[in-house]
Amino acid sequence: MTMNRRSALGLLGAIPVAAGAAALTGSAAAAAAAASSSSGSSSNDSTSWSGRIPAGLQPGGELDELVAELAAADQFSGTLLVKRHGTTILSRSYGMANKEESVRNGKDTIFATASLTKLFTAVAVAHLAQRGALRYTDLIGAYVDGLAPQIAERVTLHDLLTHASGLGNYQSAPGYPEAARGWSSAEEVMEGTLDFIRQLPVPELPPGASMVYSNAGFHLLGLAVAKASDLSYHDYVRANVFEPAGMASTDFYTMPEWLEDRRIARPYAKNDDGAWEDNIDDSLFIGTPAGDAHSTCADLDRFARALWGDDLLSPEFRDLTVGAKRPLPQGGPPPEEQPEEPSPPSSSEAPAAPRLGYQAYGPIAGLADGQWSFGLGGGSIFGASASVEAYPETGWTWAIMSNYPEGTSEPITNLAKRLISAG
Repeated sequence: MTMNRRSALGLLGAIPVAAGAAALTGSAAAAAAAASSSSGSSSNDSTSWSGRIPAGLQPGGELDELVAELAAADQFSGTLLVKRHGTTILSRSYGMANKEESVRNGKDTIFATASLTKLFTAVAVAHLAQRGALRYTDLIGAYVDGLAPQIAERVTLHDLLTHASGLGNYQSAPGYPEAARGWSSAEEVMEGTLDFIRQLPVPELPPGASMVYSNAGFHLLGLAVAKASDLSYHDYVRANVFEPAGMASTDFYTMPEWLEDRRIARPYAKNDDGAWEDNIDDSLFIGTPAGDAHSTCADLDRFARALWGDDLLSPEFRDLTVGAKRPLPQGGPPPEEQPEEPSPPSSSEAPAAPRLGYQAYGPIAGLADGQWSFGLGGGSIFGASASVEAYPETGWTWAIMSNYPEGTSEPITNLAKRLISAG
C-alpha cells in the first residue's frame, strides 16, 4: 500500500458536504458536555443558542454518538464544528494529531485541507475579477506560457473553474512523485508542477464538452492569480482571503513548519500491516492552488461566514462564485471526486435526503428542501479529509477536518444531511 500511496503523490478529491440545522437549549448543552467530558474525548464543548434543533443534532444526539463511535473504533481522528449565526452548537475533537509524540487533536488543531483549498483559489480569482484585473472569459494562455495551443488558445478561466477544460491531474504524469519529493521551495513547487501539466495529454474534446475533475486546472488558475496580481499565488491568497476573513491559523505551511509546529496534525493512513503510518514524507514542500493549505474548523467557519457576509467579495461576485453553473451527475460530484476507498461502516449511517448538486466557480452548490448551500470537501489517501458547507438563508455552517484518509468523514456527513433535512 505504501508504494500505491506514493505513486499518487498529492492525490486530492472533493466531496460535497451538508451543513447543520436549528439550535439548542442551555440545559441540554450543559448535560451533554458533561457527559462527553467524562467519556475521555478531548476538547469537546458546546455553547447554547436560543432556539431549537432536532434531537439528533444536539449534544448526546445521533450525530454526536456517531462521531464518538467512529473515534472509539479508531475510524475517525479529527475535529467537528457545527454553528448557527456564529454560535457553536456542537464542537468535538478526537484522536491524535501526532501519535509518536502523543499530541491530541483539539479544536485549535490545524489540518491539511486537501482539495478544499480550491475554494480559496476560486475566491482569489473572483477578487481579481472584481478589481478588473482579469475576466472569466480570458484564455489561460494569456497568463501561462508553454501550454499546447489547444489549451492556451481555447480554455478559459470559466472552463477551469467549472472543471470543464478537459485537463486531468498532474499527479498522473510519469515521474511526478519522484520529482515532487525533491522540491524545496514554493517556486519549485509552482513551476515544477506546471512542467508536468505541460506534459499532460491534450484534451480530445473541446472545452465545455464534458466535466473532468482537474487539479491541473486549478493549478493553472493559481498561476493566473499570480500573473494578474504581480504577487506570488500564496501571498495573494494570504493577503486577500485568509487575512480579511480573520483566518489567523490558516496558511500554506511549508514542510519544515509542518514538522516543527505541534499544532499541525500529521497525516496518517494504514500500511500493508494494517497499522497507522505517518505519511508526512509523501507531502509537498508547500500546498498548491489545487490542494493542501492548512486550516482549522474554526477558520473554515470564519471563511464561510466572511464569504456570504460580503467581507471577501461584493455581493455580485460572491453570488457569481457560489451560484450553480453546471449540474453534477445524479446530484453528486464527478467520478474523479469520489473517495477511492469505502467509508467506514456504521450502524448509525443513513442515506442523505435527495439533493441537487451543481458545480459553481470552485464550490459545490447544493439545493435541498428549497434551501441553497455552498461548500466543498477534499481528501487524500495519505491522510486528509476536510469539508465545509454553509447555508446562508438559515445561518448554518458545518466544518469537519481529519488527519485520516479521504472518505473518513463520509458517514458523519451522510447522517448530518439526513438529520438536517428531517428537521
